[in-house]
Parts: sequence; structure tokens; C-alpha cells
Amino acid sequence: MKTIYKKIYNTINLKHLSFFVYYSILLTSVVLFFIDRFYFLISLSVFLLILISNNFFKFSPFELISISGVSYLSIIGSLGAYNIFFYDKVVHLLTIFFITLIILNRLDIEKEYKYFFGILIAMGVSASWEIYEYFYDTIFYGQMQGVYRHGNQLLDKLDDTMFDILFGGIGSFLATISKMFSLYLKEGREK
Repeated sequence: MKTIYKKIYNTINLKHLSFFVYYSILLTSVVLFFIDRFYFLISLSVFLLILISNNFFKFSPFELISISGVSYLSIIGSLGAYNIFFYDKVVHLLTIFFITLIILNRLDIEKEYKYFFGILIAMGVSASWEIYEYFYDTIFYGQMQGVYRHGNQLLDKLDDTMFDILFGGIGSFLATISKMFSLYLKEGREK
């Protein structure tokens, strides 16, 4: 039984999966071109942003999957999934979870400080996103803050912002715990 899993793992590695997820955003852009030009531009912008930033940061396959996957969730949300109650909260949790893992993988400081600064930086990203949502709503009269369904406000803007930051914090905490646990297991195997 283990040999079957090993064959599957060796056939489909992270690099192949990362390119599949990454180019699925491009395919989504092409499909959206015929459905809605605004979302086409958003999707194409996300694809180009990942393409350009990958040249500077040299993302690992895991990082590319994480960034592309979270971007894909946002695109799906923009197409109407944000009307599903708590979809936005799940996106915030997963986004900050993966951002925290990427930060923890890239921070080159002592282990004692790494987790603290990883959470701190990720929470700064979460708060910065909420500031962006506020300015977007203020300038363009958008509805990024608050939870709406069929034009009715289900969750106040301030409550929504606090829940988004809270779910980001939960995501950051879970990522830190999972990173600590994986390092603990790795150190145990090396002994």
C-alpha cells in the first residue's frame, strides 16, 4: 500500500501542483474575459502580480501554491462567494495562515524570536488589509467592510473588521503552532 502512495507522490510533486494552481488563475482570467471584464482585470492582475513577484522572491512550490490558492479564493469570492456567510472569514484565516508560514520559512533569526515576529508581521498584514478595505469603501463607496446579503447588512462594518483581524490572528496562531510542531517532529527524527 505504501508503494502506491509513494508512486503517486513521486509522479505529482509540489512543483507540478504549483504550476497547475498558478496557471488555473490565468485560465480563470480567460474565462472571465467573456463573463465580466472587471473580474477579468482583477484575475489577470493577480496572475501578473504573482508572475512578477516570483521573479524577485523566487517562491518555493509550497509558497506558490499558497499564494495562488488564496488569490483564487479571493477571485471566487469576488464572483459571489462572499455572499456566503463566513466565506470572508475563512479567506482571512487561510490568507494569514499561509502568509505566516511563508514569513516563518523566510525569517532568518533565532528560533525564540522567529515565532513572535512571524505572528507580529502577519497581524500587521491583516491590519493593513483592513485599512485598505476602509479606504476602498470610503473612496469608491464599496462594500468590502461589513457582511451583506442581497443588499441587507448582516454584520456591522466595525464588527466585520474586528472579526477579520481575529480570524487572521487565529490563522497566524495556527500556522505558528503547526510550524513549531513540524520542527519538533523534524528534530525528533534527526536524533
